[in-house]
Amino acid sequence: MTINPRTPVATRARQGQIGLLGTAARLGVGTWFIVQAFQIGVSALDAVLGLVAANAAVITVLAVRGRAAPPLRMTGPVSHAVNLVLGLTMLNVFDVPALLFVGSASLLAAVRGYGACEMFAVSNWLRGRDDQFGCPFYLPVDLIDRRLTGRRPAC
Repeated sequence: MTINPRTPVATRARQGQIGLLGTAARLGVGTWFIVQAFQIGVSALDAVLGLVAANAAVITVLAVRGRAAPPLRMTGPVSHAVNLVLGLTMLNVFDVPALLFVGSASLLAAVRGYGACEMFAVSNWLRGRDDQFGCPFYLPVDLIDRRLTGRRPAC
């Protein structure tokens, strides 16, 4: 399917944007992060913060733009740098909730075929969107996938 401005956002959000390597990377990272969280120890508060509150915050921030807003594309070098700083900060301050958030979102991104950062995976899934935030970790894998499959990278 070719993506064009007239294609409904919900349809674009369902389209697989990653290939085998991108899927494998997201499955591997997602699984590893969740295993790490459980090895550290997951409390009920950790689960609520990582699985509910973090996703609710992302959904709320993105929903402010409105359902009819064009897909968000924060995929330039500055966005990649902001994502890196944000991710490392969250992992250092809220280690277990951050591991649960990123791990579960990475698994969902793999299953749904979402490219770019996993941070928006739950929001995109629940809202039928295709908003993207640059991910310095997955970008190299997605670029290799692009060369192998001819797919356009998400970011």
